[in-house]
Amino acid sequence: MGNSARSCLPLSCLVRDDADDDKEEKQYQLPWLLVCRRDNYMEKRLYNVTTNEVSSFVFRIHPFEENIGSFNSCSRGWLFFMDYKSYTLLAFNPLSASIFHLPPFDIRRFVDLRMVILSADPLLVSNFEVLAVSYGDTLAHFKSGHGDEFWTYSDDSIMRNGYRISNFIFYKDRLLGAYENDAAETITLLHVDVVRGGTAGGGRDGSIKIIKEIAWMPNLKGFESEEVDLDFESVEADVDFERKEVDMYVVVYLVETTKGDLLVVHRYSENSEEDDEIFRAYKVYKLICHSHGHDDDFQFQLIPIEDLGGDSLFLSPFCQHSLSVLAADYPGCMPNSIYYASTESEMEIEVFNVEDERVSKCFVPTEYPTRFPTTWMVPSMKL
Repeated sequence: MGNSARSCLPLSCLVRDDADDDKEEKQYQLPWLLVCRRDNYMEKRLYNVTTNEVSSFVFRIHPFEENIGSFNSCSRGWLFFMDYKSYTLLAFNPLSASIFHLPPFDIRRFVDLRMVILSADPLLVSNFEVLAVSYGDTLAHFKSGHGDEFWTYSDDSIMRNGYRISNFIFYKDRLLGAYENDAAETITLLHVDVVRGGTAGGGRDGSIKIIKEIAWMPNLKGFESEEVDLDFESVEADVDFERKEVDMYVVVYLVETTKGDLLVVHRYSENSEEDDEIFRAYKVYKLICHSHGHDDDFQFQLIPIEDLGGDSLFLSPFCQHSLSVLAADYPGCMPNSIYYASTESEMEIEVFNVEDERVSKCFVPTEYPTRFPTTWMVPSMKL
């Protein structure tokens, strides 16, 4: 399957004949990391972190015209590009060489794409949802299989209330978002609802609204250094431990485990005087749902955990769909660990053990550095 096999297909034609057989197998399959040859940036391959192998399969990640830039976001193996001439969102799966076009955005309501999240892989299901987020924090939602040729946008209440939502996930028929509240020093999980166009109160384009804040957890980015119970010996040797107040920043990831639990992962880091990123800590929370006998009467709680139940998590700044696998299914995969593909280093993958809070590193072969941007991808064929 080479580059010449690219195809631009209607959404209804994307699902493969063998999709039902592959859906369960691919859901928790080990992801590989996108890398390129040092002497040929355009030649992309995949790297297996458990075996230290680079695939022989070669592909390109930019099949479009010159006027379309690099991909803005990645979700479930699909790379998303903005065509700023037509203001259309383009999706490309480099492993299957499939392309599809989503409806154009309303330029008056949505500008400058920040991230895209898919509810499911369009190659495996016929009905899926797409959530796009702009740098201005406007949300746009599209649902396949309804004959819609337009996006549903967020109303102004999200902007008016100052919600800066850092990540989203489609989880058990809900759309959830993580919101960082600096004033309250918390990170809040929000339940977001989409009112489809043509329904009561929705209008043609409908609206996206915050239903309620469902759970809270502390934001530790202002903590004092001696209060952090973390072994720094295996991180950076030149960390300034004399400074009491640590100016931290946090990135929030939402990931579903192989057991169906929802985890909220905080990754804390800071910048050195040379403006290099210094990793500081991870904090992991699990969402607990308490039902009181009514479908609409749920109470949620986020509790800190120190065990991933044998799972391993795979995170990347450019992969909005974080991944989990059962480590026991893949020899060489470290259980209860978080694999983080940083954009700060082209040779290192950060591995954080949640149980003992120690950090180790995997090193990509020198001839195949991870160039910015990189992402985890689940292979759609045997590599």
